[in-house]
Amino acid sequence: RMGATMSSFGSAIKSVQRGLISLGAGSSYPQTATATISSVDTTKSVLGHLGVNVTNDGSAKGLVQLTFTNATTITATRGDPSNTAVVSFQVVEYN
Repeated sequence: RMGATMSSFGSAIKSVQRGLISLGAGSSYPQTATATISSVDTTKSVLGHLGVNVTNDGSAKGLVQLTFTNATTITATRGDPSNTAVVSFQVVEYN
């Protein structure tokens, strides 16, 4: 039996940030949009895709890739901009 608790080690998580990125309809291919976050060390952070909501059509129009552009910017990219899409993300930065 292990007697250690999480408080014995301290918190492994430094920060958690969540946000939304809106991608409007009718833009050129590929379509990109960005969100600004508080600065993180991208080598110690994980970017999670929490889901996407697409108006009128749930097919490939909702396929959105998320990437760290830099320490304060998340970029969303998709190939089919014919409908509006909103993508949700989470960034977890570790100590």
